[in-house]
Amino acid sequence: KIISAGAAGVELARLKFSATNEAVDLKQVAFQLSSVASNTPTDLVGRQITLWDADTNTQIGTAVFPTADNATSSAIASGAFRIPANGSKTMIIKGDIAAINVAGPLTNSGDLLVVDYDGNNVTGTNGTYGSGVSSNTNVAPTNTDTASNGVRIMKAYPTVAWVDIPTHTLAAGSNKVLYRFKVTATNGDVALYKTNFTIGSSTISATSTTYGLYAYTDAGFSTVDTTFSATGILNSGNKFNGGQSTQPTGNLTIYPAKTNYATTT
Repeated sequence: KIISAGAAGVELARLKFSATNEAVDLKQVAFQLSSVASNTPTDLVGRQITLWDADTNTQIGTAVFPTADNATSSAIASGAFRIPANGSKTMIIKGDIAAINVAGPLTNSGDLLVVDYDGNNVTGTNGTYGSGVSSNTNVAPTNTDTASNGVRIMKAYPTVAWVDIPTHTLAAGSNKVLYRFKVTATNGDVALYKTNFTIGSSTISATSTTYGLYAYTDAGFSTVDTTFSATGILNSGNKFNGGQSTQPTGNLTIYPAKTNYATTT
């Protein structure tokens, strides 16, 4: 999901731990950043993540990525994260996201921060291990690296929401309303590069020769936004898909443009 730069307490991943035969107290966990070409430890404030018990919403530890893409958590207190015998328990991984500005630490939007369990670091007490509650012996995990989806860090981003149209029955004619939506900018101004639509029709005769995308400044779609053009139209000449003006097949792509219809002004 998309998250804001500077956000605190962002959930980054969830890990489920299972125990067989006896209950196990988790003592330590090893982590890694995956997809390292698109993220860095500096995405995190203090290069740190926090570990939470999902059942009690209690913080049980931290882990810091010192200089590279691997980290081992602080020691977890005995009983703080107890996995029941022949059962499971879930841990939430959270982090505070660094800010984006000219001075850094992040200077651009777009990093995909992916925090995963490091299944390769299970040797001795240097990586992930637990302690059997009954046997009082150290227990090493057996599974491999996880593959979480990660979070996309953006300074500002748009949220698109569908808005119902006045009538769902259309007769032949011009300037018919086919679709409405609103775009909300979060954490700053956002410039739209292009908008994509999918076109479907129940009959071959239900066609349109032109498509125009218009901007309005009010929720009622009555006040035209004249910032880009006098009429509010964003694709001058009703051009779309790189310059077409006739019915496209399946997909409709509109760039806010006054002359070149394959790039954005």
